[in-house]
Amino acid sequence: IQCSDVPKKFDNENQVIGLDMGVSMFCINSNGGFIANPKHFKKYERQLRIENRSLARKKKGSNSWKKQCKRLGLLHHKIGNVRKDFLHKQSTIIAKANSTVYIEDLNVKGMSKNGNLAKHILDAGWRTFRTMLEYKTHVIAIDPKYTSQTCNECGEKDSKSRRSQSEFVCTNCGHISNADVNAAKNILDKGIVLSRQRSSLEQA
Repeated sequence: IQCSDVPKKFDNENQVIGLDMGVSMFCINSNGGFIANPKHFKKYERQLRIENRSLARKKKGSNSWKKQCKRLGLLHHKIGNVRKDFLHKQSTIIAKANSTVYIEDLNVKGMSKNGNLAKHILDAGWRTFRTMLEYKTHVIAIDPKYTSQTCNECGEKDSKSRRSQSEFVCTNCGHISNADVNAAKNILDKGIVLSRQRSSLEQA
């Protein structure tokens, strides 16, 4: 199935949502729901290691080497298809339930240069996921700056409020939340403000 085969469908014109993309979780939404990270590459990592070792033992250019190259290529193709299938299914579910999706305008290319995160980010397929969403529903990308450091309850911005990957405790008002859910709510709020600003400019 291709992205262009899925028409934009707005089942609920009033439903909007904010999405916070992650590594431990694939994404978390402003309603508190989440999609687990399937970690496709990790599931096939052992098999890839075996196939790569087998290729390294063969003489380059030989028939057996060519056969192993093809075998390895098919495995990578399979992983890619599994990833695309996951992204299609999840983006369709979100698109059918929401008329507008607010998402962070992430510099995926830049983030992928981080050696510790590169493999996880590329495996998650954030860029492909956003493209699929854009074909299926209305997507507005917002500046991600401070969304993870700002309290959604009182608006206080403090990096110390994010205690860990999952815990957010506001240093100002004491509000306690899952850190990713708090960020997703901030993304939603920033998105709604941006939408209203654009609407006002269009009407002016």
